[in-house]
Amino acid sequence: MIANITSGSNFFGVANYNQQKVEQGRGEVLYSQGFINTHPRTIDYTLRNYNNSRTQKPVFHVSLSFSEKDKHLLNDKKLLELTKEYLEKMGYKKQPYVVYRHDDTKHPHVHIVTTRVDIEAGKRIPAYREGIRSKAITDQLEKQYGLTVADSRSNQIKAGILIQVSNTISENKPESIEGLNKALAARESNIRAKTVKNGTVYFLVDKQGKRQAGTYKSSQFKDTSITHKNLQKQFQNNYQNRQTVKAIVQNSLPQKGKIPQAIWIAKLESKGVKPHFHEGKKGVYGISFQYHDHVYKGSALNRSLSFGNIKDKLIFPNDLNNNLTENLKEAFTRRESIVKTDPYTGNYITSNPQLNEQLNSLHRSDSKDVVTLHNTHVELSVGIDLNKFTKAMDGYEKDSDERILKSQRRVLQHKKKIRIGR
Repeated sequence: MIANITSGSNFFGVANYNQQKVEQGRGEVLYSQGFINTHPRTIDYTLRNYNNSRTQKPVFHVSLSFSEKDKHLLNDKKLLELTKEYLEKMGYKKQPYVVYRHDDTKHPHVHIVTTRVDIEAGKRIPAYREGIRSKAITDQLEKQYGLTVADSRSNQIKAGILIQVSNTISENKPESIEGLNKALAARESNIRAKTVKNGTVYFLVDKQGKRQAGTYKSSQFKDTSITHKNLQKQFQNNYQNRQTVKAIVQNSLPQKGKIPQAIWIAKLESKGVKPHFHEGKKGVYGISFQYHDHVYKGSALNRSLSFGNIKDKLIFPNDLNNNLTENLKEAFTRRESIVKTDPYTGNYITSNPQLNEQLNSLHRSDSKDVVTLHNTHVELSVGIDLNKFTKAMDGYEKDSDERILKSQRRVLQHKKKIRIGR
């Protein structure tokens, strides 16, 4: 029985990695505690809420691997029993956690995802001599359950290299040996990799990063994802995926002017990219983009794609609602009719650029209703004062946030392309 413990700060990445195994038919959720469901977003949101600012790497991700010889002894019930006992002895019994069984290797193994922050005390669970304590616990459980004693230290190290490197590649998507080592260090792993001639070798480092004795050639990991050839393929694929996401996001943003948030989200999703807005007490503070099984921070794709830079190119629902009725009232006061500039796009133009943006962001039928009502009152303005006009338009002011959102959703369902207000 071998336990490999890694740390990190990305709960979603770890949860999504395990969920992908489940969705691919190569794993199953055995148990969860403290979650309403095991969707990666739910796990991420729940565990981040327990975090405190002093714990920079709150992710506690453990894989428990067993000998292939013990496969007949380890049904789901026994695997879960062993896992719960391991967590209790490590001090994680009361923590929210998810246990996944993976079926992608010959030897039975499970993955555990939880937080290092004690949900009751709000402090980091002690990690002093964590590796030594973990080894003592697995040794005890081997004897207690009559399991095959773990292989020699060399084989244990090889097993640890395979699990930690493959997990890091799947979760962090590095694009080079340097990126892989950086991700391993961020996960507090003591494993590193190096390119030598036309191959790759793995070795261990101490807490100061100094290389330890012993080298493991990637050729020793035949038929796995961490051979030199497979590493290079994955690096190249990760690079291409990041460039693809970067191009999709950049091309979705207008070079000039702004685009309504809902329209922008739909453009991205039509290309397979799902944006996530990260919110805090003071509102949205960041953005990331999910593509296939990985989430990229906007700033990691390009500094120009950070939320601070993107937000100036988006029109949020509240922005659209701002002074919509006031702008119409001003146009009525000037007795200004609203003119359609292009019969195909359905765009309207007035002397007020903000009103143009508001009208042209709506679905055609909605903007047509508003414009028709407005122009009718302008044409029949004799005997109609501003108060009567305001009362007539009042229905478009009430619940207008919801109205605009619904109208934008209708735009997304529209088959024809429409041009956004200039």
